[in-house]
Amino acid sequence: MLLRLKRTQTTAIGRLQAATPYAFDMKDSRHAAVANALLKRGMAEKLTKADLDVAGADPAALQRAMQAATSDGRGIAPALAERAAILEQEVAERLARNDAAKAKAPAAGKADKA
Repeated sequence: MLLRLKRTQTTAIGRLQAATPYAFDMKDSRHAAVANALLKRGMAEKLTKADLDVAGADPAALQRAMQAATSDGRGIAPALAERAAILEQEVAERLARNDAAKAKAPAAGKADKA
């Protein structure tokens, strides 16, 4: 079950950050108990795959999800992890293209002067 918390909560499975999507394994009794309690108290909302795609398009949401996953050992939803990896690759490619363009620019200037 995918949930996003409305407020940061300290639970039996650790500290869960607000506005961060979490994947709960409902076969695990501790996960199920925490997820059900959060929903019952109105502290979380259910998410769909489409909601994750929207959250994955928001760099700030991705950053919060990645920080939460590394700080408390909880995994983030696979769709968000995949989106974060894609964004990281896009940034690396963009930086490489910029570096290549900068390297070509001085070389072209030297060729014109010769």
